[in-house]
Amino acid sequence: ARQLQRSYLPGEPPDYRGVDIAGVCEPAFEVGGDYYDFIPIDDRRLGVVVADVAGKSLQGLMVMLMLRTILKSTVPRHTDALPTLCETNTLLSPDMRSGTFVTCCYYVYDSRNQTLDVVNAGHNPLLVFRVLEGRVEELKTRGRPLGLIEPEEFCRTLEYATVELEPGDTVLAYTDGLTESMNDRRELYGERRLKEDFASLARLAPGALVQRLAATARAFAGPRAQFDDMTLVALQVKRPEVPDDHGMDAAEEVSLAVDRHLTESGR
Repeated sequence: ARQLQRSYLPGEPPDYRGVDIAGVCEPAFEVGGDYYDFIPIDDRRLGVVVADVAGKSLQGLMVMLMLRTILKSTVPRHTDALPTLCETNTLLSPDMRSGTFVTCCYYVYDSRNQTLDVVNAGHNPLLVFRVLEGRVEELKTRGRPLGLIEPEEFCRTLEYATVELEPGDTVLAYTDGLTESMNDRRELYGERRLKEDFASLARLAPGALVQRLAATARAFAGPRAQFDDMTLVALQVKRPEVPDDHGMDAAEEVSLAVDRHLTESGR
């Protein structure tokens, strides 16, 4: 079952213009229902989802697979995050057993405007590292988990937010298996430690960032067995490439060569 779960997670992250993105899912002692994905919408928008199914073993895995199938269909149909999650909940809810639900953070990155359109269905808040200020923002938006209430009420209570990003800013979505990692003293890794570690590591490339944060939480927990998957997804806006002090384009090189030739010729 665990191999099946991992086989449905994305492999290499997409090569999407203007951003670097990476994700990791660390399996727990039991099979869980964590899911993340990167789903292109068009040539300028990318849908990113991180979800956590309440319930372990095969039931949670089956709900995760249903969610994945539905999102592969709904995400490309909408350029905004809110209608995507509303339609996803409407399609998913009839097949979910009573008491089963899914928390989900979903956002659409627009490479032209460098913005995120974010909705959060009962999930952990999205974290944004502002590179110019060197600080972490917590983005909280209201929403109930998928499959818990009637679809009409779900859509009425779901809020969205639009976040403007600058080059070098980094966005982190995660599941509660990260913050609820527990050590032998029954202390939780917690949101405070996560924010501090994220702030100190956020300038790393996303692939290295998610691996380092996961390793930090594992080190905090020590040998104690963890019973919830740990999933992290980081997106970082690329900085524009700056040539070195001696860099010049082809036209400048030709112009300088002509000037040198005229000088040497005494003209």
